[in-house]
Amino acid sequence: MTALSRSISHEEDDNGNAPEVIEQAVVEQRVLRALSRKALSESEVRTLIAENGLDGVEAEALVERLIHLRYVDDRVLAEELRRRLSEVKGQSKAAVARALSARGLESDIVAETVAEIDADDEKDAARELAEKRARQLRSLDAQTIERRLSGFLARRGYPGGLVREVVSEVVRKRSSPSGGPRFR
Repeated sequence: MTALSRSISHEEDDNGNAPEVIEQAVVEQRVLRALSRKALSESEVRTLIAENGLDGVEAEALVERLIHLRYVDDRVLAEELRRRLSEVKGQSKAAVARALSARGLESDIVAETVAEIDADDEKDAARELAEKRARQLRSLDAQTIERRLSGFLARRGYPGGLVREVVSEVVRKRSSPSGGPRFR
C-alpha cells in the first residue's frame, strides 16, 4: 500500500456511527483541483486539507510534497498578487499588504513583497487612476470632482497626503486652459 492510498480512520462519533474513512489520495486530488483553479498559499492549502478531514503526519506530508513539487510557493504567489494588485489594479502599498496578509502569507514575505513597490511608482499609479476617473467625471464641477477622486483613491488604500497631492494636481490640470473642453 502506497502513502497516497493509505486511509485515515476517525474514531466513532458519540452516536456509535461507523467511522468516516478519508483517503489521502482523494484529499490530494481535491487540493490539486483547487490549485488548478487558483494559486493558493501554504496556509490556504493547510486549511483546505483540514477541511477535507486529513490531519497529522499525512497532512504535513501532503503539504511538503506540494511545496517540493512547486505547486505551492508563497513567494511566487506574493509576487504575482503584488503585480496584479499594484500594477494592474492600481492599489496602494497598504491595500496590497492587507490582501497578502488575508491570503495567509507570512509577515516577512508580505514585508519583502510590499517593499518592492517604490513610492514614485505608487504616486504614478494613483495619478493614473485619478486622471482616468476624472475623465469620467468631466461634466461635474471641480469641487465635486475633487471630493469624488479623493474618496476613490482613499478606498484603494492610498495615504491621505498622497491623495490630496494627486487630486489637487489632477483637478488643477483639468481646470487649466489646455485641460478644459475644446470647441471647434
